[in-house]
Amino acid sequence: MGVIATLFSQDPVVISLMVSLALIDIGLEFGRVLNVVVNRAIKASGDARYPLISIMIVEWIIILPLALFLGNQLDLGLVGIWIALAIDEIIRGINLWFRWKSKRWQHKSTKLNQHIHAQE
Repeated sequence: MGVIATLFSQDPVVISLMVSLALIDIGLEFGRVLNVVVNRAIKASGDARYPLISIMIVEWIIILPLALFLGNQLDLGLVGIWIALAIDEIIRGINLWFRWKSKRWQHKSTKLNQHIHAQE
């Protein structure tokens, strides 16, 4: 990864930061894929409120303070903020995955589904 980073900068501090962020990004993208796919599936089922509330709780109550703590208090700077973003995606992805597996979203129905079932 360091070789690719040298295409953008020759500064060793910048290269080190880019390599660190790229490694953290692996976890972030795993969580993001899970989060996006399951989020869209739950919303498509008609359960749009749960993902919204999940985002608000995780981002404002957990991740924002964690980013401030890691970035400022532990003096990790951008790396600390990136770690918090990765944790955000992973927590929300896992949370939505458990929502999907619980099948509670099946009780939420879109207007289209209600219309289809009414015609039967």
